[in-house]
Amino acid sequence: MADDIETRDLDLVLITGAGASHSLANPHFPLMEQWRESLQKHLTNEVPAFADLVGLSESIDGAEFERRLGVFLRDALSYVSSEDLVLRSMELPYSLSSLNISAIAEWRSQFSNALNRLLEQTYQSTFNEFGRNNQYSTRAAEESYGSLLDAIGIKRDESTWALATTNYDHTAELTMVQLGFHPFLGEERAAGGGARFRLNAKRLSQFASPFGTPVFHLHGSVGWFQDKRGETYGLDSVGTYDPSLGLPIILLPDLSKDYGSINLIKDLWNEFRSVLRRAKCVLVLGHSLNDFELLMALKEDIDDGRRIAVAWYSKTSERVWNDDDEVQLAFKLGHATSPTIVPINFGTPLQPTTFHALQDWQERVQSI
Repeated sequence: MADDIETRDLDLVLITGAGASHSLANPHFPLMEQWRESLQKHLTNEVPAFADLVGLSESIDGAEFERRLGVFLRDALSYVSSEDLVLRSMELPYSLSSLNISAIAEWRSQFSNALNRLLEQTYQSTFNEFGRNNQYSTRAAEESYGSLLDAIGIKRDESTWALATTNYDHTAELTMVQLGFHPFLGEERAAGGGARFRLNAKRLSQFASPFGTPVFHLHGSVGWFQDKRGETYGLDSVGTYDPSLGLPIILLPDLSKDYGSINLIKDLWNEFRSVLRRAKCVLVLGHSLNDFELLMALKEDIDDGRRIAVAWYSKTSERVWNDDDEVQLAFKLGHATSPTIVPINFGTPLQPTTFHALQDWQERVQSI
């Protein structure tokens, strides 16, 4: 549950989703439905029956794509890992004598190979779309993040704040550096250690200060890996997926993500929940809020819905909702008081309507 107000010493927790990075890259980082189109085409070329196997079609939306792909990926991983067990079970005394073990083994081998190719291509698509080498507009990013933080009153070397993102890319923290902030992701780099560095998210929240901003990649990141020993590490400028590097620390689209499956991810969420309990206010930018764990965190760790603002995309930065939308959003977030909805076209110059909405929200926060 949320702590008392006296513990709220962080000026802001900024939570970003795909919409925050989308228009800053060239070509644009894909939104979920656009990634579905790209991934579906890419994987169908690899294994023609893929779309039917997963249940993908052009008619499903982003959330349904995430649900279906998540179910398939979990089933595929379970299938591949159980191959040896199934083959050994055929040698048990009660196995049917008519079983053609050789034929079944060959079929399973071919099917497992196809599944492995699909998994590898899924990771490769993620690297292609969200890798560090993906070009983005530094000017647009600096203007967008800079004006947004200015409107909220976040100042470098004065304000204490944190950034959490479900994005795999590094646009936000790279932009923070250009703006003069000091992001820290838990990347421990040794002198002369080269491109490889250790990852450690334990106590990451304690780095929050006017001279340090913790960054939480809640779904992992391109360039992060877990090796066979369970060690987590990162590599700079990784543009191509290579299975020999280990398991990518990336939680792929799945509405039922297992946040405890990788210790680093579990630590990131624990530390993220810690900064939420200290936040005076929380701005959600470019996020669909189709993440159950995130909704639970906002419900349990924020004591008043007025502390939360949710930026909704508006091409003209004008109001695109009605009062009932605010009530429904409060219900979704589990709060009796409604959060503030802020119209924004992120990636373009901050409009007066957005600026005033952020100012009005800050006045509501000050009144709590």
